[in-house]
Amino acid sequence: MHSMRGVAPVPRLPGGSSYLCLGPPMAGMDGLLATVLAPREDEAAIAVLTDTDPESFLERVDEPEGPVAVVDCTGEEREIDGIDDHFVRRVSSPADLTSIGIAVSEFLGPFVERGLSVRVGLDSLTTLSVYVERKQLFTFLNTLEPRVTGHDGLFVAALYTQSVAEQVQSTVEPLFDGRIELREKANGSEVRVQPPSEDPTEWEPFESDIGRIEAVSSASRESSRASTVDSLGALVRRIEATRLTLSVYNPDGTDLGPLRTRMDRLNITLESIETPKVPDGVAMLHRDGEFLVAEPLGTLLSSLSLDELQEQESELSPIVDHVDSTVTGLSGVKKPLLIRASRMFELLAYRTGQGTLHAGFQKLSRFADDEYVTRLYENIVGSGVDARLYGAPDATISVDGIEVIEDESEEITDSWFVVFEGGGRSGALLCEEREPKSYHGFWTRRPELVEETASYLEATY
Repeated sequence: MHSMRGVAPVPRLPGGSSYLCLGPPMAGMDGLLATVLAPREDEAAIAVLTDTDPESFLERVDEPEGPVAVVDCTGEEREIDGIDDHFVRRVSSPADLTSIGIAVSEFLGPFVERGLSVRVGLDSLTTLSVYVERKQLFTFLNTLEPRVTGHDGLFVAALYTQSVAEQVQSTVEPLFDGRIELREKANGSEVRVQPPSEDPTEWEPFESDIGRIEAVSSASRESSRASTVDSLGALVRRIEATRLTLSVYNPDGTDLGPLRTRMDRLNITLESIETPKVPDGVAMLHRDGEFLVAEPLGTLLSSLSLDELQEQESELSPIVDHVDSTVTGLSGVKKPLLIRASRMFELLAYRTGQGTLHAGFQKLSRFADDEYVTRLYENIVGSGVDARLYGAPDATISVDGIEVIEDESEEITDSWFVVFEGGGRSGALLCEEREPKSYHGFWTRRPELVEETASYLEATY
């Protein structure tokens, strides 16, 4: 049994079990996971962090009596105080599920060999669902969960219920034995546990202060910054122009659908070519006709496979190695994906507690008519972030601390964006609605690209 310590009223959880943590993003999920993962004597913990700043997370782990390891998927190359480098593995993007699985295995194996019972936690299935398709996410969890629970370990993962499509929850929930649920009430948050084959516990009060990060750069908006782009659309088209092309020659009946989806997320165009001039099953990567690298299609597909979590690092695909993981391309996506992507950067702003958040809703009524989004932004502003909302003036918004930019130009009514800078952290989502309910664009955590987008908005509106 894995005992709990701290503010969360969570009972002892049995070894060899898995729990899905469900709740809204700002109900205290970070604190809940930190409490559940805190290892007791003869235990170890592995935290897979896609959203949470590792240093803030470690500060919240309550009196660990065993080693804590971190798989940092945030893409930030900052030093992490309070933990030995030997207990940190960095993965460039949450899209790289294979590398995440390998990193977890690199810690899990040695901990088990030492006779330790291991707690493994993943801080956001919601973020993973933005980067990969549901089938990939299911395969990843279906492989990882038994690796942990098979050694009498405890596996927990968070899913933000008000930020995720029902299809995602229905896909992953059957893989878990029980639930840990959070909910927001007028006087704070509450938590309860649904063990397997048992009645749920009673709802009990739960308190968890968010851990803010220390500022490492100016958090205030600099309206005098020069803009280096003429329009939001021009920026989207510039990113599209940098897309690589992956040519697959003579695939011989291989189903390229999953590969096409994966390449699109990596800002790569996939094309299938039948020609006798090139051997069968060859994948070639190029940009504007310039050849970059090639490898057998089977090798590429194997490197992206999640069927097995390897015990040690495998050789990286030369094609994947050429990919810029700091920019994720979007082509013809629908609203549910953009909502989940928006939550990533809104939650980043809330956790940081400083800086400026720009949010384009196309029409202000999308904000005013959504009680959850209104409450979300009230919390963001309450954390110390300056917020600017953009949209056509079809509704009145009056929220303390939020600056409203009413604009009916096509650039605003056709653009969906969330752009955040503050405390040395940044992220941006920018899309155009080119056809009804179909969006094209990108998201990124590359600081200079985020700054360029923010500078344009500040200089123009």
